[in-house]
Amino acid sequence: MVENTGNAGQPDNAYQPSDTDKQLVSAHLGNAALYDPSYKASVTLKRDEANKRASLISDIEYDFQLALNKGSHYMGKAVINFYLGKEPMHGELFLNLQSVAIADLVINDKHLTGDNLFKDQRILLELPHIALGWNTVQLRYLNQYNTNRV
Repeated sequence: MVENTGNAGQPDNAYQPSDTDKQLVSAHLGNAALYDPSYKASVTLKRDEANKRASLISDIEYDFQLALNKGSHYMGKAVINFYLGKEPMHGELFLNLQSVAIADLVINDKHLTGDNLFKDQRILLELPHIALGWNTVQLRYLNQYNTNRV
């Protein structure tokens, strides 16, 4: 289970992007970008979740491109390759990502859309989008610089 502080994720306390965030996201990621309603929550990866993920995948490769601009936000593109050794149960396999918004989510050459793809700072990796063997996940993101925590 994801640990949230406060009431994050509930409709009355879900993250609402500022006008500045909306303008930046629209300008850099487009109007189809996905926002995480739990963006401001403290979400943690539990040891058992990490161990389960490690038992499912291997040979992980990350390729990050960052645009570290002046101002309050940065942009990036991520490509993650991994080998899936056995099929996960629903909710067992996910990418952690703290970001204001994501766009252009592509898993194994299929562009995915939908409001539930990015929530609780996670992108679920589920069948039929992933398969046994090699998998590739690509996305673009925009985030605020962290100025008050480590």
